[in-house]
Amino acid sequence: MHGGFAGSDKDSLGLFSASFPLDLWQKLLYAGHIMLGGGVESSLLDRQRYFTGGYHDNSVEMGPVTLPASTQFEGGFFKGCLGEVRIGNSLLPYFSADQLNLDNLTSHNYFSLSDQLLTMDIGCKLCFDYECQNDGWCANANDSYACECPAGYAEDYCSVNIDECQQNECMNGATCVDMIANYTCSCPRGWTGWLCDQDINECDSDPCQNNGSCRNLEGMFECVCPEEFVGRQCETYKVVTCENFPCRNGSTCVDVKNEETKDNFTCTCAVGFQGPYCSIPYCAENVEPCLNEGVCNVSGVSPFCQCLPGYEGRRCETNINDCAADINGKYPCDHGMCIDGIDTFSCDCSNTG
Repeated sequence: MHGGFAGSDKDSLGLFSASFPLDLWQKLLYAGHIMLGGGVESSLLDRQRYFTGGYHDNSVEMGPVTLPASTQFEGGFFKGCLGEVRIGNSLLPYFSADQLNLDNLTSHNYFSLSDQLLTMDIGCKLCFDYECQNDGWCANANDSYACECPAGYAEDYCSVNIDECQQNECMNGATCVDMIANYTCSCPRGWTGWLCDQDINECDSDPCQNNGSCRNLEGMFECVCPEEFVGRQCETYKVVTCENFPCRNGSTCVDVKNEETKDNFTCTCAVGFQGPYCSIPYCAENVEPCLNEGVCNVSGVSPFCQCLPGYEGRRCETNINDCAADINGKYPCDHGMCIDGIDTFSCDCSNTG
């Protein structure tokens, strides 16, 4: 804008206020510059900075302002079309000072709109593509200052990335990761799928060590370890003491290292049992099996060999002498020779009279 009033006193009227049609709308476009001061260019403003003190409205007013020559602008920015521009009550026309001084008086500098700001043939443009962010564009530049946004962005200038995680469907404690017009679910251990809704069968990878057996659970797995191993994957030897009651079958445990087994304890076995943990009955098949079809019986307090009739001994190894005298000293054969059998006897009477 160029400034200057006719006359020197403050009562001077705007000589041009009625010298042109008031219904002539002048359009202030972005492609130009605004100058402040009495006809002297004091600043070159950015092409989208139209300074007023108001907002996008049909009527914008600005109070009295005194701007030093070095001031670029004051107030907020205006974007849009102006039906008319006034300073005080003086209407700023799109006419030169020579056109206004028709009374042949000395030419004065009047306030007027710079012709560099006015282009009558391109219309009022509200939206410019370069203002739109994130590949937005002006869909209707003459009717709306808002940008048309690509999927995933919002607000007038497409400056805000829409947070799709606000309405996510991630499951099983998954973390939603916002993307552009989409989201992904970061699954916790044990889950997979777009929404983390599919259980991973960890047992397929055979995670249990040292002959442990795997059980698949929801979102996890469990190893059932052999007795001597512990750990999530049965990876650690179990440290056993007498507190774990390692000695079996009523045996006695002492917290003394067993040099033979290298355990941190030693078992003193009850009668009839043997082995490092007293878990083996003496008459087991691979230890001292019962003889003569005897059966190892472990149902009682102490194991024993249950012998067939005619046998006795720890392992049923002895044939009972059926020819022996009974408790009264009487032998089974009165005069003949007794021949012992298995749970029986016979008498040889050939040498008797």
